[in-house]
Amino acid sequence: MTVELDLLGVAVAVLDVTEVRARGDVHVLRVQRANARCLALYGASTLAELEAHLARALADATGVLEGLRGSERTVELEVVMRAVSGEPLQLALVLAPLAWRDDHAVVVLTVLDRAPAARRLEESEQRFRIMADFAPVLLWMSGTDGLCYFFNKGWLEFTGRTIEQERGNGWAEGVHAEDFQRCMTTYLDAFVERQPFRMEYRLRRADGAYRWVLDTGTPRLTHDGVFAGYIGSCIDITEIKAVHAELDARVQSRTAELTTAVAELEAFCYSVSHDLRAPLRGIDGFSQAVLEDNANKLDARSHDHLQRVRAAAQRMGRLIDDLLKLSRFSRGELRTQQVDLSTLARTIVSELAELEPERRVRIAIEDGLVAHGDPSLLRAVLENLLGNAWKFTRKTAEPAIALGVEAGPARVFYVRDNGVGFSMEHAGALFAPFQRLHAERDFPGTGIGLASAQRIIQRHGGRIWVDAAEGAGACFRWTLPRGRGPA
Repeated sequence: MTVELDLLGVAVAVLDVTEVRARGDVHVLRVQRANARCLALYGASTLAELEAHLARALADATGVLEGLRGSERTVELEVVMRAVSGEPLQLALVLAPLAWRDDHAVVVLTVLDRAPAARRLEESEQRFRIMADFAPVLLWMSGTDGLCYFFNKGWLEFTGRTIEQERGNGWAEGVHAEDFQRCMTTYLDAFVERQPFRMEYRLRRADGAYRWVLDTGTPRLTHDGVFAGYIGSCIDITEIKAVHAELDARVQSRTAELTTAVAELEAFCYSVSHDLRAPLRGIDGFSQAVLEDNANKLDARSHDHLQRVRAAAQRMGRLIDDLLKLSRFSRGELRTQQVDLSTLARTIVSELAELEPERRVRIAIEDGLVAHGDPSLLRAVLENLLGNAWKFTRKTAEPAIALGVEAGPARVFYVRDNGVGFSMEHAGALFAPFQRLHAERDFPGTGIGLASAQRIIQRHGGRIWVDAAEGAGACFRWTLPRGRGPA
């Protein structure tokens, strides 16, 4: 039986508690068997020595032992004893009836050493306090009653107060009066709901100065999910808030400057629209009148000069119109909705074909191309891209233009043509206003269209780029968000 007991991982003894008698101040009981672990725990070499140790440990449990006679219940007792080394042992004695024969009550005593768990808990708490005191933040803990009972060294040094002064609600004495109510409301509301919280408030430093802190708290739970209070940390954000305030001031200043610039731009656009158009209309109109009234009196050279004057005036008028459009594309409110690009493109191509009915261009427009954006602005994008494709395929033997979307993780729309194309060395300046890669006499234009298309797409939160080769056409690609894009 003893060999079998030695195989167990705990200290075990078998006691005969039929008769527990007192001898002086010591109760005497009999130990029938005990394993080596039990003897070593008490520093006993014989069963007799173990009986003496257990008698002292169970001195107050005579009634319990007597109650086990004839019973089937198990009893656990918490006792403190001293080992041979003198170290106190926190033990749990589990007494379980084993047998009753010949009027003898036999009990199995299992001894569980509670000290390791207690030491581990104490060591864990010590490690936590060391880490908390060296943490670069202010730490606090509260219990299930909402009152704070722990503050780390960083907190106490910051406030210049003792932990006795801070415990309970004492810490709140350092909160700025203007922040106190908001601070307490945030904490208590989160406490009731057992939810994490974040709040900013001013806390008095040891030198009397108030510093802004960011306080973050989270509920603490035991291993079985029972609420145990809160743990939180504070960091000093005074400098960060100062930087934010400076940035806000800069943003407000820049916003005011931008508002002024927009107002000046609108005034300029009004001036361009009204003050410059009128002289141009006069130049064009009077030149036409001279041509009509003096057609028989003008020689060929004079007639050509007047025609050039009219063409220049008309070109300037178109340039002014395009500049005004570019200005409008850069400002104004976006009115976004679902836009059927396929239908828009077919309408635009039909209008282009009406202007040049003699041209035969192979058009391929993919069905079901839908984007989210401002209908009038997206129409302007298609007008510019399809218009360019139409224009730059004019000298191609079998012109072809395609509009579609490429498969992939992001929707990429494209307009592709097989026109004159251009060298990619010049692609970087292609979207800048007034940039032209071909002579005016070959392909008329103002150089504003692609700049306008880029600005519109960027306002929708997308981007546009191009691939081309000289003599092999060009392919303009762009992205548009599926949802609402930024203004």
